[in-house]
Amino acid sequence: MADFDTGRTLGLVGSILVLVALIFSFIIGFLGFLLQLVGLILILISLHTFSNIYGERIIFRNALLSVLIGYGVPLATLIFLFILLIPIGFTIVTSARPIPPSRIEDLFGAQITASIILWAFIAILAILVALAISAYLWYRALNTLSLRSGEKFFRWAGLTYLAFAISLIVGVVTAVILVGLLVIFIGILLGLTSWVLLAIAFYEIKPPQPPIQAPPAPVVQV
Repeated sequence: MADFDTGRTLGLVGSILVLVALIFSFIIGFLGFLLQLVGLILILISLHTFSNIYGERIIFRNALLSVLIGYGVPLATLIFLFILLIPIGFTIVTSARPIPPSRIEDLFGAQITASIILWAFIAILAILVALAISAYLWYRALNTLSLRSGEKFFRWAGLTYLAFAISLIVGVVTAVILVGLLVIFIGILLGLTSWVLLAIAFYEIKPPQPPIQAPPAPVVQV
């Protein structure tokens, strides 16, 4: 059971690293992102190991897609917005005197300003959709592992992460009112809880039991 012990250890360490990175992200800054990335890689290796052990490739496949969508789409969207806003920043920086916000629309025209606002809205929508898809795939991966291993904490970790994503989406949509900020705060707590539950799941998971072989049928002598 060397593979099982390795997968269990990697998953436990990875979950703890992600949890620590999220809690102290405001303190350690970019180092927290790197720590979270290392933790996710360890978890993916762990889930790949368990996919082979239980013969369920969909566990690793859903988890990998979840991470790629959850991180790839927001990163690509932010890069796109950065490229889109370069002309405005360049004009403001190279201007002989500071440009008040009220003059920016005069410089670029109402149509361009409205286009930037529209693209920003589309970017936020894309990130929220990516978050929902990523959370659902993550839940599918952990729920399948829960069914195959018999460890219920995997399912609870997936459900809690799905609730985190839903809370965050609802909070962002309703952020114009105070209740939206409260929902976002609750979502953040749910997100942290999901990683705690995942660490518990990796700690509590038991090795698969070999199938019970029936005793050989007695030989009847004639």
